[in-house]
Amino acid sequence: MTTIRILLCVIVLLALASVGFAQQPNVKVLEPTVTTVRMPDGRLQLVAVDDPELKAERAARLKTTLAKLSAEYKDKTFWFRPAYVPLKIVDVVVVGDQIKFVIQKTTGESFTDNRLPSDVYFTRDPRQIFSARAWAYIERSKVFVGMTKDQALASWGRPERINRTLTRGGVSEQWVYGLSTYLYFTNGKLTAAQN
Repeated sequence: MTTIRILLCVIVLLALASVGFAQQPNVKVLEPTVTTVRMPDGRLQLVAVDDPELKAERAARLKTTLAKLSAEYKDKTFWFRPAYVPLKIVDVVVVGDQIKFVIQKTTGESFTDNRLPSDVYFTRDPRQIFSARAWAYIERSKVFVGMTKDQALASWGRPERINRTLTRGGVSEQWVYGLSTYLYFTNGKLTAAQN
């Protein structure tokens, strides 16, 4: 019985191949014409990509975001981790459908980027903010017990996660970096590091 089925399948395939059915037809792949949008009530709704309402809503969000970022960053100088050289954000612009920062180096050279150089920055030179001892550790990306949270941020950057515990002695925090590196703070001071 099985042999007969196999023979029938082979005969059918040979017949189809002889009439050209097995050849690959010219297929035009169409891009999706719909996308999902989360509605104010939380449900997902399919919306046509070329929907004028969707385009107008996206443009309005982009304009609002651009205004906020311009107010916060434009014409201001920042010191970004890890090098902490001053960079001035001279403009915030829209290129295509992305917001980009126009950043100027102290040499006068400018470049654009769609993200800030780092998530950790200062509005004035951190060398003038921190003690010489703290700065020596920050330059080497090291930490020491007694360091403040700002100093640890300057040295290691933002943690992936922060776990907070409220105790009788105050607020304790565990900063998580990667899978097995932790900083422990009590009332804003580094009390332990685990690697």
